[in-house]
Amino acid sequence: MKPGFGTRLSARLESGEPVAFIGIYDVLSASAAAKQFEGLLVQPSAFAASHYGTPDVGFMAWTEIATFVRRLRALFPDKHIVVDLDNGCGDNDVLCHALSLVEKAGASGVILGDQERADGFLTRLARVLKLRRELFVIARTVAAGLETIAGRVTSFTEAGADAVLVEHAGSLRTIAVVAAAAPGRLAIRQNDEEDAVSFTLAELRRAGASIAIYANPCFAAAEQAIRAAVTSLTQTDGLLADAPAMAGTSYAVALAARATAKAARPRPSYPWTAPAHLSAR
Repeated sequence: MKPGFGTRLSARLESGEPVAFIGIYDVLSASAAAKQFEGLLVQPSAFAASHYGTPDVGFMAWTEIATFVRRLRALFPDKHIVVDLDNGCGDNDVLCHALSLVEKAGASGVILGDQERADGFLTRLARVLKLRRELFVIARTVAAGLETIAGRVTSFTEAGADAVLVEHAGSLRTIAVVAAAAPGRLAIRQNDEEDAVSFTLAELRRAGASIAIYANPCFAAAEQAIRAAVTSLTQTDGLLADAPAMAGTSYAVALAARATAKAARPRPSYPWTAPAHLSAR
């Protein structure tokens, strides 16, 4: 029998090469990320923003996330898909319900966090580990400071977490010290916040980390591009930016210039229309 998705992710990490998980929020962003990386991170916050135009404050049903995961799994059967379960799962029963839904939908793993407190989190973690079948469980800590981070990593690892995600590592030295003090899989959040530090995958590997989390690069890029595109249209009174106004030229010359610009403009690609495993059927 073929191993499940969580087992496959666990086996992949044994290679020693870090796996980068790219935050995605729809099939288009997932398709773009899947061309470059083997890990996809389902971010409910970006999903809620793109589907509802609101922060992730409870409007979203976990059945919707599970449906999204199922769609991703059908399109990307060989990718590692991790779902962030932090927001919207303050209640332990809700957390367990969400976990069961996404595992059945084909998720490889989940992330759940301590939200600055480790005591109550260990109870949640134990319940999740007992409930999961073979889901890869990443325990997140938002603690800061080497001593506190090391303590959380050790505690969560001993409790049975498959990996521990450090949100605020700060330096390669901190990563190396934590990795040495608590052998096991270490995940690092690559922060894009102002003044935050990020590292290359090679640096993370040498320091002892095996997972890199990129939370929202796709959503942030899409939002910026959309704002720029609509702003450009307003500034040009509706004229496409790559079509010259051609003021003072004849209509025929302007039309020819517009056609040339349009032909040179790359057309959007929709890579999910014919994935290899689907088109072969």
